[in-house]
Amino acid sequence: MKTSLILVLCVLLSCSTYSFAQTDYGLQAGLAFDGTSSLSELRNGLDQLSENPKSASGYFIGTYAEFNFLMLYLRPELQYAQYNRKLNDSYYKTSKIELPISLGYKILPLLSLYAGPSMHYTFNQKSDLNLGDLKTNTTVGAHFGARAHLGPVGISLRYDRGLTDNEVKFLNAEKVVSGRLDTRPEVWSLGISFSLD
Repeated sequence: MKTSLILVLCVLLSCSTYSFAQTDYGLQAGLAFDGTSSLSELRNGLDQLSENPKSASGYFIGTYAEFNFLMLYLRPELQYAQYNRKLNDSYYKTSKIELPISLGYKILPLLSLYAGPSMHYTFNQKSDLNLGDLKTNTTVGAHFGARAHLGPVGISLRYDRGLTDNEVKFLNAEKVVSGRLDTRPEVWSLGISFSLD
Protein backbone atom coordinates (compact mmCIF):
# COMPACT_ATOMS: atom_id res chain seq x y z
CA MET A 1 0.00 0.00 0.00
CA LYS A 2 2.82 2.41 0.93
CA THR A 3 4.64 1.61 -2.30
CA SER A 4 1.53 2.39 -4.38
CA LEU A 5 0.99 5.67 -2.53
CA ILE A 6 4.63 6.72 -3.06
CA LEU A 7 4.38 5.81 -6.75
CA VAL A 8 1.20 7.87 -7.20
CA LEU A 9 2.77 10.85 -5.38
CA CYS A 10 5.90 10.63 -7.59
CA VAL A 11 3.78 10.57 -10.76
CA LEU A 12 1.70 13.55 -9.59
CA LEU A 13 4.83 15.49 -8.61
CA SER A 14 6.53 14.83 -11.95
CA CYS A 15 3.39 15.83 -13.86
CA SER A 16 3.04 19.06 -11.90
CA THR A 17 6.77 19.83 -12.33
CA TYR A 18 6.51 19.23 -16.08
CA SER A 19 3.44 21.46 -16.31
CA PHE A 20 5.38 24.31 -14.64
CA ALA A 21 8.37 23.84 -16.93
CA GLN A 22 8.56 25.84 -20.13
CA THR A 23 10.33 24.11 -22.98
CA ASP A 24 12.37 25.66 -25.73
CA TYR A 25 14.42 24.24 -28.59
CA GLY A 26 16.52 25.64 -31.38
CA LEU A 27 19.72 25.74 -33.40
CA GLN A 28 23.17 26.95 -32.44
CA ALA A 29 26.61 27.50 -33.94
CA GLY A 30 29.83 29.16 -32.98
CA LEU A 31 33.59 29.45 -33.01
CA ALA A 32 35.94 27.61 -30.68
CA PHE A 33 39.49 28.38 -29.64
CA ASP A 34 41.05 25.08 -28.68
CA GLY A 35 44.23 23.99 -26.98
CA THR A 36 45.75 20.80 -25.64
CA SER A 37 47.59 20.18 -22.42
CA SER A 38 50.93 19.18 -23.89
CA LEU A 39 52.89 17.83 -26.81
CA SER A 40 55.80 15.66 -25.72
CA GLU A 41 58.58 14.02 -27.68
CA LEU A 42 60.42 10.84 -26.84
CA ARG A 43 64.11 11.61 -26.35
CA ASN A 44 66.60 9.09 -24.95
CA GLY A 45 63.70 6.82 -23.99
CA LEU A 46 62.00 9.52 -21.88
CA ASP A 47 58.97 11.72 -22.55
CA GLN A 48 60.05 15.35 -22.59
CA LEU A 49 57.69 18.29 -22.89
CA SER A 50 58.04 19.85 -26.32
CA GLU A 51 55.54 22.71 -26.47
CA ASN A 52 51.91 23.64 -26.51
CA PRO A 53 50.21 24.11 -29.88
CA LYS A 54 51.12 27.39 -31.55
CA SER A 55 47.58 28.04 -32.71
CA ALA A 56 44.24 26.33 -32.57
CA SER A 57 40.76 27.06 -33.82
CA GLY A 58 37.51 25.36 -34.65
CA TYR A 59 33.76 25.60 -34.98
CA PHE A 60 30.61 23.83 -33.88
CA ILE A 61 27.03 23.53 -35.11
CA GLY A 62 24.10 21.76 -33.53
CA THR A 63 20.80 21.84 -31.73
CA TYR A 64 19.55 22.23 -28.17
CA ALA A 65 16.51 21.73 -25.96
CA GLU A 66 15.89 23.82 -22.87
CA PHE A 67 13.60 23.14 -19.92
CA ASN A 68 12.94 26.21 -17.76
CA PHE A 69 11.91 26.01 -14.11
CA LEU A 70 11.50 29.57 -12.74
CA MET A 71 15.12 30.75 -12.20
CA LEU A 72 16.74 27.45 -13.27
CA TYR A 73 16.98 25.66 -16.59
CA LEU A 74 18.30 22.34 -17.90
CA ARG A 75 19.80 22.48 -21.39
CA PRO A 76 21.09 19.38 -23.22
CA GLU A 77 22.84 20.12 -26.52
CA LEU A 78 23.97 17.93 -29.41
CA GLN A 79 26.61 19.33 -31.73
CA TYR A 80 29.18 18.51 -34.38
CA ALA A 81 32.55 20.14 -33.69
CA GLN A 82 35.83 20.34 -35.57
CA TYR A 83 39.12 21.52 -34.08
CA ASN A 84 42.37 22.33 -35.89
CA ARG A 85 45.71 22.58 -34.09
CA LYS A 86 49.03 23.70 -35.50
CA LEU A 87 52.03 21.85 -34.05
CA ASN A 88 55.33 23.34 -35.21
CA ASP A 89 55.09 22.82 -38.97
CA SER A 90 52.47 20.08 -38.67
CA TYR A 91 48.73 20.03 -38.07
CA TYR A 92 46.27 17.88 -36.11
CA LYS A 93 42.54 17.98 -36.91
CA THR A 94 39.73 16.24 -35.02
CA SER A 95 36.02 15.88 -35.69
CA LYS A 96 33.68 15.16 -32.77
CA ILE A 97 30.12 14.70 -31.67
CA GLU A 98 29.61 16.53 -28.38
CA LEU A 99 26.85 16.36 -25.78
CA PRO A 100 27.12 19.12 -23.16
CA ILE A 101 24.38 19.17 -20.50
CA SER A 102 24.04 22.48 -18.66
CA LEU A 103 22.27 23.44 -15.46
CA GLY A 104 21.73 27.19 -15.62
CA TYR A 105 20.72 29.89 -13.15
CA LYS A 106 19.22 33.18 -14.34
CA ILE A 107 20.90 35.89 -12.28
CA LEU A 108 19.15 38.62 -14.33
CA PRO A 109 16.27 38.43 -16.84
CA LEU A 110 18.77 38.70 -19.71
CA LEU A 111 21.79 36.92 -18.19
CA SER A 112 22.44 33.42 -16.83
CA LEU A 113 25.37 31.36 -15.58
CA TYR A 114 25.59 27.63 -16.25
CA ALA A 115 27.77 24.57 -15.71
CA GLY A 116 27.65 20.83 -16.24
CA PRO A 117 29.23 17.72 -17.74
CA SER A 118 30.21 17.22 -21.39
CA MET A 119 30.55 14.00 -23.35
CA HIS A 120 32.77 13.88 -26.45
CA TYR A 121 33.00 11.22 -29.17
CA THR A 122 35.93 11.60 -31.58
CA PHE A 123 35.12 9.87 -34.87
CA ASN A 124 37.86 11.25 -37.08
CA GLN A 125 41.42 12.53 -36.72
CA LYS A 126 43.76 13.75 -39.44
CA SER A 127 47.36 14.91 -39.36
CA ASP A 128 50.47 15.06 -41.49
CA LEU A 129 52.15 13.25 -38.59
CA ASN A 130 52.13 9.45 -38.66
CA LEU A 131 49.47 8.88 -35.98
CA GLY A 132 48.69 5.88 -33.85
CA ASP A 133 45.21 5.15 -32.50
CA LEU A 134 43.52 7.18 -29.81
CA LYS A 135 43.45 5.54 -26.39
CA THR A 136 39.66 5.90 -26.46
CA ASN A 137 37.19 7.68 -28.73
CA THR A 138 34.83 8.64 -25.89
CA THR A 139 35.82 11.15 -23.23
CA VAL A 140 34.13 13.12 -20.46
CA GLY A 141 34.63 16.75 -19.52
CA ALA A 142 33.13 19.64 -17.58
CA HIS A 143 32.11 23.11 -18.71
CA PHE A 144 30.89 26.44 -17.37
CA GLY A 145 29.90 29.72 -18.93
CA ALA A 146 27.56 32.68 -19.24
CA ARG A 147 24.69 33.29 -21.64
CA ALA A 148 22.88 36.49 -22.66
CA HIS A 149 19.20 36.02 -23.59
CA LEU A 150 18.02 38.56 -26.19
CA GLY A 151 14.55 37.42 -27.19
CA PRO A 152 14.89 34.38 -29.48
CA VAL A 153 18.66 34.92 -29.74
CA GLY A 154 21.18 33.70 -27.18
CA ILE A 155 24.88 34.56 -27.04
CA SER A 156 27.15 32.41 -24.88
CA LEU A 157 30.75 32.24 -23.78
CA ARG A 158 31.83 28.81 -22.49
CA TYR A 159 34.95 27.08 -21.21
CA ASP A 160 35.12 23.30 -21.66
CA ARG A 161 37.86 21.08 -20.20
CA GLY A 162 38.34 17.37 -20.84
CA LEU A 163 38.73 15.28 -17.69
CA THR A 164 39.48 11.87 -19.24
CA ASP A 165 43.13 11.19 -20.14
CA ASN A 166 43.38 10.55 -23.87
CA GLU A 167 46.64 10.49 -25.81
CA VAL A 168 47.49 9.79 -29.40
CA LYS A 169 50.99 8.57 -30.27
CA PHE A 170 52.84 9.72 -33.34
CA LEU A 171 55.34 7.43 -35.00
CA ASN A 172 58.54 8.01 -36.94
CA ALA A 173 59.35 6.48 -40.32
CA GLU A 174 60.33 3.19 -38.64
CA LYS A 175 56.86 3.02 -36.95
CA VAL A 176 58.45 3.62 -33.55
CA VAL A 177 56.74 5.95 -31.07
CA SER A 178 58.46 9.34 -31.25
CA GLY A 179 56.02 11.43 -29.22
CA ARG A 180 52.61 11.80 -27.62
CA LEU A 181 49.88 14.40 -27.92
CA ASP A 182 47.38 14.99 -25.12
CA THR A 183 44.06 15.31 -27.00
CA ARG A 184 41.87 16.40 -24.08
CA PRO A 185 39.96 19.50 -25.14
CA GLU A 186 40.57 22.81 -23.45
CA VAL A 187 38.15 25.03 -25.33
CA TRP A 188 36.86 28.58 -25.10
CA SER A 189 33.86 28.90 -27.39
CA LEU A 190 31.69 31.81 -28.45
CA GLY A 191 28.28 30.70 -29.67
CA ILE A 192 24.98 32.05 -30.90
CA SER A 193 21.68 30.21 -30.66
CA PHE A 194 18.26 30.85 -32.16
CA SER A 195 15.02 29.59 -30.63
CA LEU A 196 12.59 27.80 -32.95
CA ASP A 197 9.85 27.60 -30.31
